[in-house]
Amino acid sequence: MNTVLDMVFWGIGKECAEIASSAIIAKIKRLQEVLDRYDSKAETYLINQEASQGSVPASPLLIHFIRQGINFFNLTDGYFNIFGGKIYSWLKENNRVNTLYPPSFTHPEEIIQINGKHNTVHFLTDDISLDFGGMGKGIALDAAVNIIEKHGIFNAFISFGGSSFLTRGHHPHGDFWPFALKSGDKQGEIWKLTDSAVSVSETKTGQNKRPHIWNVKEKIPVSSDRISCVQAQSAADAEALSTALIAAPAGKRKSIIQNFKVIQWRVFNTTHEESS
Repeated sequence: MNTVLDMVFWGIGKECAEIASSAIIAKIKRLQEVLDRYDSKAETYLINQEASQGSVPASPLLIHFIRQGINFFNLTDGYFNIFGGKIYSWLKENNRVNTLYPPSFTHPEEIIQINGKHNTVHFLTDDISLDFGGMGKGIALDAAVNIIEKHGIFNAFISFGGSSFLTRGHHPHGDFWPFALKSGDKQGEIWKLTDSAVSVSETKTGQNKRPHIWNVKEKIPVSSDRISCVQAQSAADAEALSTALIAAPAGKRKSIIQNFKVIQWRVFNTTHEESS
């Protein structure tokens, strides 16, 4: 996942904090061995190279995450899509899309065959490439919850990449962990976070601010300067949904939101709030 991880625990001893943080880091490294599409030793990378040629073995964990991605696809009316890895890589590296497109489908079963009994995966078209970038940090933060609870930690704040956050309990100097999203020169309201997760997504990424989210309906990258923010119980839900809200038009957002257990959400254009 190759990004900054910050963890704050309080109300526990130093030894407990070190053991818990080490366990969380180890868990993230294990997840990266499964989900990384760029590491030639990672399972997703290998699946992307081989699965279009026939059924290939896949770990139960990877199959679980593929199915989770399929569920997010269905819940977001297709605006969250783990199958367009090639186009996502292209968008990060090029200013124009040219003739490269993600696979076109209505139902994921049209393009991927999963055999849970034998733990195999088969891509039914050559243009599929798995990419868990839109949910990977959320998966890791949800896994961290189990470790935090196991070690009896009641107050925690974890920031993964500065865009995905997990909170437990409250700040040592208040009744909640304060969070505010700044859009342009305006700072939004303070969200009072306790025992929940927040994900922030932007239309453009990297130093060159290139579009990196694909609008599957219009078959174009999302180019407007847009920021979305979602608070939910599940970090993976929040992350997938914040991405989908960037891609989806304003008229679709509320119907998508209704499919998730969301605490609150906002979508901003560069200087104004679009909807909430």
